[in-house]
Amino acid sequence: MGIFFAAAVWPGNARKRWLRPAVAWICAALFLSVTFYAAQQFFRDAPEDDDFANLLKEYNSGPGFVGSDEYAPPGAENSLVAIGLPDACLTDNFDDEQGVAPTPQDNPVWMPAQQSCITTATATQRGPEHLRVDMVAVRTGFVVLRLRSYPAWRISVNGLVVSGLQTRDDGLISVPVQQGPVRIDVDWIATPDVIAGRCLSALAVLGLLGLAQWSGGRSRVPSAAEAGSQGRI
Repeated sequence: MGIFFAAAVWPGNARKRWLRPAVAWICAALFLSVTFYAAQQFFRDAPEDDDFANLLKEYNSGPGFVGSDEYAPPGAENSLVAIGLPDACLTDNFDDEQGVAPTPQDNPVWMPAQQSCITTATATQRGPEHLRVDMVAVRTGFVVLRLRSYPAWRISVNGLVVSGLQTRDDGLISVPVQQGPVRIDVDWIATPDVIAGRCLSALAVLGLLGLAQWSGGRSRVPSAAEAGSQGRI
């Protein structure tokens, strides 16, 4: 945007070249002022305990990071997500609480001694776009996954895709299961809006290529004056 703005106000007239240094200095001062203001007003000034070394230490120890609302599932509350959750927790109800907060200001913390899980399981596969859990459900219930619920997740239980899952206040995925062996697969897929966007982008590229081909193939029609001068000897 800065380049476009400077190009729009840049003096192109040869008689106004003396204005170019002034415009350059004014644009530079304006851009630096806006950047400084944005850095002071809108960027988060990380405290000492949020430097990279401490963040990496917290990540490796497992407590996680402070949630950001723009990444939370619709209607979910980040402060309700318990720290230390297992990958999968079998419960009797889809909305059973998964931890206890030491104080009202703190996030809840999950511990086995709370007995909020009938049984737990560790993911056999975990990646950015895939999660697999193999476990045995000792009775019919719900498996709460340590994974937030987003529309692009496709969830299947024992090979059958499930949909219309009930929503938890903390935004975690809760999957109904029957008693017995359970295999839960969660895969990140392209949603219809993403597919539509890709198709529109492809059509735009094809349109630009067609326009370039059509423009390049047009022959220039000479004017009457040019045609007359070309016919003279």
